[in-house]
Amino acid sequence: MKDLKYGKEFHGYLIRNQIELSTGIGSALISMYSRYEYLELACSVFSALSTEDVVICNSIIAACAHSRQGVSALNMLKR
Repeated sequence: MKDLKYGKEFHGYLIRNQIELSTGIGSALISMYSRYEYLELACSVFSALSTEDVVICNSIIAACAHSRQGVSALNMLKR
């Protein structure tokens, strides 16, 4: 749980300082939130990303699959 705390603090820092998420950081945040079953936060990171590439799409699909929300993944990717 310590990793989640530091990850959330880092994410908050990025938001407060209006730092744009890179593919790597966005993917890492999505993975972290899904690991701790915070699918809503993983989805908000996905929505905040300015680019959607294969890495990001795979991350959100994996996050939704981990939470048994496959339909949610499909709906997010349709947008």
